Amino acid sequence: EAVEDATGESWSSAWTKSHTAWKGTPDESTEGVGVLARGELRDVQSLTFAAQGPLRRVGIGATLEPRFGGLRLWSVHLDFDDPTARAAQARQMAARSITEADPSLNVLVAGDFNDDVGSDAYRALPAYGFRDLSDGLDPKRIDHIFAHRGAALGLMDAHHVFDGVDSPRVSDH
Repeated sequence: EAVEDATGESWSSAWTKSHTAWKGTPDESTEGVGVLARGELRDVQSLTFAAQGPLRRVGIGATLEPRFGGLRLWSVHLDFDDPTARAAQARQMAARSITEADPSLNVLVAGDFNDDVGSDAYRALPAYGFRDLSDGLDPKRIDHIFAHRGAALGLMDAHHVFDGVDSPRVSDH
């Protein structure tokens, strides 16, 4: 409601649980991934990755309205501890996203890859024809935004937001 009040537009969201973190401590929390977008989300699906590390990891996908190009958007949070599982999760996400988007390939995969530029998890997306829209930002970042080369969109600008400089700091990502 606050976003709608601030923008004068309707918004929708989708969320799926991945795991409970810090179980049994004062910091215990339910963690997951989500999508927040203007308009209505269509064809919302969650994906539980086949390869798992110590904590369950998932992705969530949704299709944006035609006025936003009908883009298929996936939000992910890949494994932190196990680089083999993390790379397998990235490959599974890349394969699933382009299979679903065929023939348009109008797809974007974004989120916390828990790995920096050049890692196996990072390289999995370009191997499936994705380009890094966050290219040019800090190469040690662990969050990435990939669009398939067939997607009807391009990079206009890449910059950090909600980083505590010009806006509030809301996350470590």
